Amino acid sequence: MRFLLVTLCVSAMITVAAQGQAERANDFSFLYVRTTGTVPPEYYYEYSIEYEGGDTMRIVFRPAYKNVEQYAETFVADSDDVARIYRKMDSAGVFEGEIETLDAMERPVGGSVQWVEGIVDGERFSAPPFPRNAEPLNAVYTLIQDLPPKHVWTEWQHRHAEYNNKNGL
Repeated sequence: MRFLLVTLCVSAMITVAAQGQAERANDFSFLYVRTTGTVPPEYYYEYSIEYEGGDTMRIVFRPAYKNVEQYAETFVADSDDVARIYRKMDSAGVFEGEIETLDAMERPVGGSVQWVEGIVDGERFSAPPFPRNAEPLNAVYTLIQDLPPKHVWTEWQHRHAEYNNKNGL
């Protein structure tokens, strides 16, 4: 009896783990973008994190508006982390376009903006930059922001400070 109970528990754990991996579409990809501030540097910067499948991701930092040098780095994406992001996007309604956006007059003026777009099951998806209820998307964004290794963020902070010093900011 005890052997049967242990066997059933192990079988259930394997099934749950396999379902977690199978939940993610094979063609899942995304581009996450965050811009911070609306005034010129030193306060403005932006970055994007891109996942196109497989185990590699790319992050691109821009210390100012578009026409400046960029800092890009690739890093390995943990498949469990990507599966977690997929499930969080799914539960937040990102894939179905269920996220209500703020009306134009309700949107904040200035400040940071972030959004995500991509492909899943052959269909494009996008989350609005000004959602009415930001909480579910913020949970997704936190998972995405946690993907790059710490040394990547440290290098970016160093380069951003260097850019500001070089430009008298």
